[in-house]
Amino acid sequence: MTNPRVLDKIITRVQITRIAEVLGVKLDRTRRRAIATWREGKNFNISLNDEKNVYHDFVTGEGGGLISFVQLVRGCDKKEALQWLAGFAGVPLQEMNQAERREYNRRRAVAEHEAHQLTAWRDGLVGAMRERRNLYFRAYHRARKYIQTRGLDSPAHELAADCYDIYEQRYQVLDQEIDELLAKPWSELLLRFRAERGSAA
Repeated sequence: MTNPRVLDKIITRVQITRIAEVLGVKLDRTRRRAIATWREGKNFNISLNDEKNVYHDFVTGEGGGLISFVQLVRGCDKKEALQWLAGFAGVPLQEMNQAERREYNRRRAVAEHEAHQLTAWRDGLVGAMRERRNLYFRAYHRARKYIQTRGLDSPAHELAADCYDIYEQRYQVLDQEIDELLAKPWSELLLRFRAERGSAA
């Protein structure tokens, strides 16, 4: 049985919205609602409360705390959910000797460093994609404005119309790719990050 003080320490170190984000659950802008990806939900029917670290599913009527939420999303039992949470929060579930504590702290420092690198890498990808998307979006609007102001009888209307179609498609594709990248679970992004970092070494 887990020491209640250890459980309290885990719960005070994490927020349920952060857990949801790490597990690949799609959140809305206010981060108070989520989509039930584990049951192939389509709408933001899950309420998340960071102050109490609880969730509620308005479709099924289910709800609970952090452990049951991790169980639900990961499809695991209570013991595995607790172990995952403890690892995420950096709280050991059992007493360790000095050598074990040193090794645990070393591994945690390595993991935290990689987590920071992963976040920066993902944000860098998204930033570059948004810059390119904005270039296409501006070109689309320039072509649109040209057509609106000069009309279809202008000498370059065919070129402007082609640009309008091409850049509209390109910025919309990038919008979709950005959304997909932001929705990917961190575990999937980590594999890609490690693969790219390994190939660059």
